[in-house]
Amino acid sequence: MDGAAPAPALLEFCLRGTTLELHTTGPAAAAEDAFILQEVLLDRCYFRHGVSLRPGDAVVDVGAHVGAFAAAALASVPGGDVTYLGVEPAPPTFAALTANLLGCGGAASSGGSFFELNPAYGHVAAPPAPGRVSPPYPRNVTLERAALAREAPPGGEAATLVFFPAMPANSTLAGWAAEKAALQGAAMPERFASRALLTAPLRTLGELLAAHGLAGGGGGGVALLKVDCEGAELEVLQGLGGPDAWRSVRQVVAEVHDVLPGEFDAPPGAPPGRAPPAAAPPELRGPRGGGIDGAAVVFVPHPGAPGAPPPREGGRVLAVAALLAGAGMAVVIECPLLIQGLPINYAVFARRPDG
Repeated sequence: MDGAAPAPALLEFCLRGTTLELHTTGPAAAAEDAFILQEVLLDRCYFRHGVSLRPGDAVVDVGAHVGAFAAAALASVPGGDVTYLGVEPAPPTFAALTANLLGCGGAASSGGSFFELNPAYGHVAAPPAPGRVSPPYPRNVTLERAALAREAPPGGEAATLVFFPAMPANSTLAGWAAEKAALQGAAMPERFASRALLTAPLRTLGELLAAHGLAGGGGGGVALLKVDCEGAELEVLQGLGGPDAWRSVRQVVAEVHDVLPGEFDAPPGAPPGRAPPAAAPPELRGPRGGGIDGAAVVFVPHPGAPGAPPPREGGRVLAVAALLAGAGMAVVIECPLLIQGLPINYAVFARRPDG
């Protein structure tokens, strides 16, 4: 099922007059990589609605892909004065993430990191300035290959991943493969046709933060938790724990599918991760807007999809919003784009009132 991850491919992207070099999983994923670089790095899509970072903040990135969000986060503070923990389960993607953030040999001294290849981001790897709060680069960057779930499995079983070589950022745990096929397979069937089953260690968000000294308020906690894991966002957040655990988190950003419970479950007995792409777009029926009170939870139009409706009542987006609002955060929801005219992906931004 798993083999040695292939060496990352170094590709050059020319985007809006900006040239960037990036280690990727391979040329097959270049179109997806270009889209993500524009959306996450150039447009800074996760840094909206007041989400920001301060010197010395800790960032946890669940679903780190090849590091576009990491680069945006580190570059957002002078001198890259941020502590970053990136989590990515798929071996090919994790190899590219490591090359981008720590160099081709997994250490900055090996050369070739994103910050060394792209002068506009070179300040992240520059010698530390006086007064720096975080450890100097690269000691402020930690990477872990893992998948996260609501509960840790007994006996430490590994998670099964469905990896899409042409759409690696859309790779997902096997339990959400049917959902992915239904939501986006009809729009891009050729890009989801090729797939491989891989494995990754499985743990909870609470375990992850405790292992890296970020649980509780003693070490300053997590300034920004970003979660984008193609279907598992609610379970990942539920894996942090109760109210006491959430007090250590200041801000959350997440990309969440607008899916109702059981709506796209695989048929009983279906092989893991083998759902074929959908022949037609899903209908996504159901009432919308319940749970958006205009105070703790707000829905706002996005310039990229000004006519998109609010998420559906009883769906995953509003479940994530309710969890974060219950943790004492103010929540903003937006739909940044339509896929075949459908509001599938919603962005959720949550901040503590004093954050």
